[in-house]
Amino acid sequence: MTNGGPSNSTHTIVTYLYSFGLSRLNIGFGSAAAVVLFVLAIGIAFFYQRTTGKGSKA
Repeated sequence: MTNGGPSNSTHTIVTYLYSFGLSRLNIGFGSAAAVVLFVLAIGIAFFYQRTTGKGSKA
């Protein structure tokens, strides 16, 4: 809604990915942002499983 707000302060990584990857046709930079988002999501998932004890074999 704010199109990034003042000085792009309201961009999240997903809107950043969309803005650079699709709107500006900078496919390489958008793909790199997607890989970073994927790695962060996997890292958070593994951290969550280790800290809560869910998924551990007993």
